Amino acid sequence: MKEKKLSLKQKKMLIIAGIILAVLLVVILVIRAVTGKGSGNGEDVLYADSVGVLTGTGLGTQNRFSGVVEAQDTLKLTLSDDQKVKEIFVEKGQEVEPGTKLYEFDTEELAMTLEQGNLELDKINNSISNLNNQIAALTAEKKMPRPVSSYLIRLRSRNFRPM
Repeated sequence: MKEKKLSLKQKKMLIIAGIILAVLLVVILVIRAVTGKGSGNGEDVLYADSVGVLTGTGLGTQNRFSGVVEAQDTLKLTLSDDQKVKEIFVEKGQEVEPGTKLYEFDTEELAMTLEQGNLELDKINNSISNLNNQIAALTAEKKMPRPVSSYLIRLRSRNFRPM
């Protein structure tokens, strides 16, 4: 078989065509990477807005949007049997700020129970004080000597007869 030799002009043309194809391939890959069309499933696409767009101060325009806002997190509260809600300060769907008082418990019954417990505690403390006073008085009386006649009176009161 006879091999064909390429002329110098043909070699130059092939090299130039290869370089042009390589540059086109690089440009296409860069464009696809920048626009995000390079990924197959679209999960790694990032949507970003400027701070001006988010706050509505960008370029002096006011962006207004309509729609429904859904909470990211919901907290369900349950009352025990002895708890009662006295007043609810917000309505369903109302916008609230952090720290806003939402509801108030009815604490009247608990306050009465606490007051009754405090009165019982005072009563017990008074009883302890009286008993301590009695102990101190009896201890002082015990340390004092008694006259002999008081022993005889006690013995006679018990129907004791000496021999």
